[in-house]
Amino acid sequence: MRLPDLVLIGSPKAGTTSLCDALGQHAGLWMVPGKETQYFSHHLHNGLDWYASLFADAPADKLVAEGTPDYTEGLRSRTIAPMLHDAMPEARLIYMVREPLSRIQSHYVQDIENARGAFIPFSDAVRQRPHLVETSAYWARISDYLSVFRRDQIHVVFLSDFLAHEEACLQGCFEFLGLPMQEAVQARHLNARTEKRRDTKLMEKLRRNPLFDTAKALMPRGLIEKAKPLLRKKVGNEVDAKWDPALRDEVLLRLRDDNRRFLTEFGKPADFWDRIREEAA
Repeated sequence: MRLPDLVLIGSPKAGTTSLCDALGQHAGLWMVPGKETQYFSHHLHNGLDWYASLFADAPADKLVAEGTPDYTEGLRSRTIAPMLHDAMPEARLIYMVREPLSRIQSHYVQDIENARGAFIPFSDAVRQRPHLVETSAYWARISDYLSVFRRDQIHVVFLSDFLAHEEACLQGCFEFLGLPMQEAVQARHLNARTEKRRDTKLMEKLRRNPLFDTAKALMPRGLIEKAKPLLRKKVGNEVDAKWDPALRDEVLLRLRDDNRRFLTEFGKPADFWDRIREEAA
């Protein structure tokens, strides 16, 4: 049974699509078509044999990978981490993170795109949907994985580093995987907010088909991108995801100790996110 050597476990809306695309260009690595399998988050009922079937076409001489950001969404990591370890105890994991407030904003837009619950304004969503903030509690999320995986099995990537120093960032990932640097690898920065879409009625009908998830997992990403304009309508920048100053301060206070611990553990100064926010202002 062939299972992944590498899993990109998140974080949602932190650049994992672009990183998976770049890693998948390496001659020594095979990324599952479509990037995500969502097995441990949505498809456990299909069984481990179904999961393994998604990697059946992988060449024997390549590392096998998948990337499902849902694996560190909200409190899911508490149950997914031990299940993932039970299935693949020697797997390597990459955890990609982003400035916490901007990640929450993008996560909100994605929830709208995915029609996740009734539409509510951004401030109400942050207060009423705990997963938005919990996902940005990076130390809590990665601690769930560190409780079952060795520290040397986990590699952390900061989106800001990836954007500013792409080659060095990819080199770090390849070294972590024991792969040589490949000059032709270049990230395409995908999944931007202006490209966000919502399902059409036809797409909603297709999703209800029990074979939809299996077909999507096996479909080449290029074909998915070509079909997207027909099946999903653009959300664009029409969604207001601006921070109310009081709520912003409340969320920063909630995340302060967690984020400082995470930054310290992974080699960044305690005010790293503050600097990112100042540069973006």
